[in-house]
Amino acid sequence: GLFAPVNLYWVEWDGRLEWYNLALIILYLAIMSLGLGAAWHRLRWIGLAPLAFNLGYALANGAARYSGWRYNLPVDWIPFLYFSLGAVEIMARIALWFGAPADRILPPPAQVAPPVDLRGGSRLHSAAILASFALLGSLPWILQVSVPPHFAALAPWQIEERLARTNGARQAGASLEVVRAFDSQAGAVLLRGRMLYPRFYLRNAGVAQANPSPAYAVRDYARLGFLVIDRELTPVILPGRTRPAGIEQGAEVLVLGCRRENYVEARLVALPEAGLIYAGAPLSDPCPP
Repeated sequence: GLFAPVNLYWVEWDGRLEWYNLALIILYLAIMSLGLGAAWHRLRWIGLAPLAFNLGYALANGAARYSGWRYNLPVDWIPFLYFSLGAVEIMARIALWFGAPADRILPPPAQVAPPVDLRGGSRLHSAAILASFALLGSLPWILQVSVPPHFAALAPWQIEERLARTNGARQAGASLEVVRAFDSQAGAVLLRGRMLYPRFYLRNAGVAQANPSPAYAVRDYARLGFLVIDRELTPVILPGRTRPAGIEQGAEVLVLGCRRENYVEARLVALPEAGLIYAGAPLSDPCPP
């Protein structure tokens, strides 16, 4: 990936390095290699323990598909460590050339302690330590199983009935038959979750940034944008000329709409706990292909 094109928010790079950049990288790698050699020469395997931790952490990030930038911060100091060791080794050699005493500049390698006997109590102690690490590493899965979901699981037909029973549903033309007929067509989406960050924008208004959420991007019509979170996070847009009254952050929300490229265009948005429902385009209009 070193030569892959990089397109960040603030810069574009075609992946090609100039000769002086390549020379600088080779110089840095040479100094790091000298630091690795010094660590091995003086401490043997202990000196390579940070390198093993760095590689293991990076591989674990790759297996878990975490970000290799922010989540790699716990080990990004290790290349600087070996670079510093190499730089100190170079300065020590220069000092020796100018006549510095060798026993003060480069002391002899430390004696490596003999292997620990793991028989008896030591083996049990090591097993307890490994079990503790396994328990700590399993905490995300334990919490995921032990913490109940915010909502009890409902079948689609139950969500349809809950939507049709909301106050004002019939006045909005959302009888149970109409809701089920609309939901049965291709491209229809039925959501249930929590409403997050509702924002109303007038025409040609929105969040002015390079990559805003589709719910808050600038568009040529007035609308309410928000996020619905349950198992997934879904951007939703409800077109309308005025801000709906009674919209509440964190409220339970039911959405019936059409799937767009990267968001859901809502036809009905219901807050069943508050007994409120908001209609966009008529449900008699099918979802666009």
